[in-house]
Amino acid sequence: FDPISHRQRIQNLNQNPALAAYYFQKRFKLFFDTFLSKEFKVIDFWWRYEWQHRGSSHVHGFLWFADAPSTDGLDPQDESQVERLQNFVSFWDKIVSAFHPDRLQPPASIHPSAQLFDTLRDTKLELAQMLNRFQRHDRCTPGYCERRNKTTGEKVCRFGYPIATCDASRVEFNHSRRFYEFQPKRNDPFLNSYHPAFILGWRANIDIRPVMSRDAVIAYVAKYASKA
Repeated sequence: FDPISHRQRIQNLNQNPALAAYYFQKRFKLFFDTFLSKEFKVIDFWWRYEWQHRGSSHVHGFLWFADAPSTDGLDPQDESQVERLQNFVSFWDKIVSAFHPDRLQPPASIHPSAQLFDTLRDTKLELAQMLNRFQRHDRCTPGYCERRNKTTGEKVCRFGYPIATCDASRVEFNHSRRFYEFQPKRNDPFLNSYHPAFILGWRANIDIRPVMSRDAVIAYVAKYASKA
């Protein structure tokens, strides 16, 4: 970016927050109507817009997929439900990924959301460069995600990074959150879970994961519905 035009863009954004918010809302609704709702057969949804202190806009929400296997009464420790659990893992394994196509690629030099439409190629190379630009949690900062373990005194990430790599997707219990969670197969310990078409279409950070319990839904909605 030219530094002068970049500063001008920042100034324009600060002076016209309503226009920026309107554009973001329209862009997300268009993305939802033309891609998300059709690709995943969405039968219900809930979302909330949020703006960070720096003005960065994003969306928190849920999508209910028509074909997603039910988790009502699903107990991963119940041996009689092994087939249900396998069906659940198999379904989400096609949607949620933590597998990096090329970790050695440099991050995209220009933010992907600022690239001109006729320059987009939607290739694996482009995907890898985007993942390295905004989809990896490769550093922790105090006050955001860095915490100190009260027992060991060790500094830890509240999001659980780095996450151990694995060759197969699975369901495991998250002791800090007290929920069962889907963990996709992973070759990058710092990669946020993602869906390739989400990233290529939206061209900015999107985390996606299935929710396995009503308690997890309530906790998430209550947290973001009550934020200032």
